[in-house]
Amino acid sequence: MEYSHDTISAISTPLGIGGISILRVSGTDAINVVSKIFTSKTDLIKQPSHKAIFGRILDSGKLVDEVIVTVFNAPHSYTGEDVVEISCHGSTFITNQILQILLRNTRLAEPGEFTQRAFLNDKIGLTQAEAVGDLLTAKTKISHLTALQQYEGSLRSRIEKLLTQLTDFRTQLELEIDFLEQDLDEIDNDNLINGLTSLNQELNQLAKTGEEGLIIKEGLKVSLVGAPNVGKSSIFNSFLETERAIVTPIPGTTRDYLEEVISLNGYLVRVFDTAGLREATDQIEKIGIKRSYEIIKDSHKVLFVIDGDENKKEYDTLSKLVDKNKIIKVLNKADKFDES
Repeated sequence: MEYSHDTISAISTPLGIGGISILRVSGTDAINVVSKIFTSKTDLIKQPSHKAIFGRILDSGKLVDEVIVTVFNAPHSYTGEDVVEISCHGSTFITNQILQILLRNTRLAEPGEFTQRAFLNDKIGLTQAEAVGDLLTAKTKISHLTALQQYEGSLRSRIEKLLTQLTDFRTQLELEIDFLEQDLDEIDNDNLINGLTSLNQELNQLAKTGEEGLIIKEGLKVSLVGAPNVGKSSIFNSFLETERAIVTPIPGTTRDYLEEVISLNGYLVRVFDTAGLREATDQIEKIGIKRSYEIIKDSHKVLFVIDGDENKKEYDTLSKLVDKNKIIKVLNKADKFDES
């Protein structure tokens, strides 16, 4: 991975109107660049690390904004380089104006480049760098907690422990092969096999947690499936507690899938209301049903909705698309059932 040593700058907060916006500058020339456009009672170059200072940003002697500037001296910064953060008023115009001034002597940072530099300067590991993105996009309590644990190094520590064990086993085997005639103690094959078996089990378990982590991050995909007019859209609206889907007595009202996200006990769940399982009658309907089939195949769980009839034909169609273990039958329209 190529490392660029030039000084970079970028807006670190979302664009829009708010109380403040923050711009970040990182690189060997970061403090010097900002000092040329920032004026205060204290010289920025002499400012101690991790201290905030009030002042003004000037452009050719004209006031741009009153700001708070914080200096982070290398290597005690997020990127491991000299870093300066400028907190200005949260106007899109003001923020972009300050950025344009900075870009006269810096380069615009690439997406994720501050975190990339933190990784290349050994401030964070690869798994922690990935966790930064997960923290920024966390939508639920569980996804936030998982990303936070990964950022704190829980996954990195676990991987390092497994790599150490693997290296120990490899070293034992290489010694056995390379110094066969040196009268060294022979390897205890039973202990070696047991150790490798245990390591393999831990690796499989770690891989499984990776799949679970993907579900936590992207959400558990749940599809509502069934024949036309069995009440899928009504259940979908009930989950969301809002009239998201159009509900009518006319079969085939939903011609394409709908998707919404809910938080269930802190877990992200993506709910899909699919078009009814049926033979398409026109081109638009065919496209909608094809899309629904793709969503169904990719779902973790499928709620097969029936309204009193067995719907065997639709169930057979569904069981060809997904594993039967993913299918959960849901009885809807209780008023249509025989009380006996």
